[in-house]
Amino acid sequence: MRIMISQPMAGVSDEELRMKFNALSKEFAKLHIDVVDNIWQDAPTEGNYYTEPLFYLAKSINAMGQVDAVYFSPGWQNARGCCIEHKICELYGITILDGDFLDQIKYKK
Repeated sequence: MRIMISQPMAGVSDEELRMKFNALSKEFAKLHIDVVDNIWQDAPTEGNYYTEPLFYLAKSINAMGQVDAVYFSPGWQNARGCCIEHKICELYGITILDGDFLDQIKYKK
């Protein structure tokens, strides 16, 4: 299985995003689940405020076409990009893994 992680990014430093992503990736690796690295840092530097968020959202949508499921980190409901990714999963039949997915797996063991 191959997944993508959707996590709120607004107001979070690149270092903190990477740290959270790495921690979640390690947990999924224990379950033999591959995680697509979707922490990009190559946004265009020109344009208005919305250029960067839309650039990253477009890259995420592209990545969603290459995974079996998307894991939505807690708080996703409060992030525009995460809400759009969630709706795309619903519309295109991509499996949604809720924020408590990893806790549920640990509980079953």
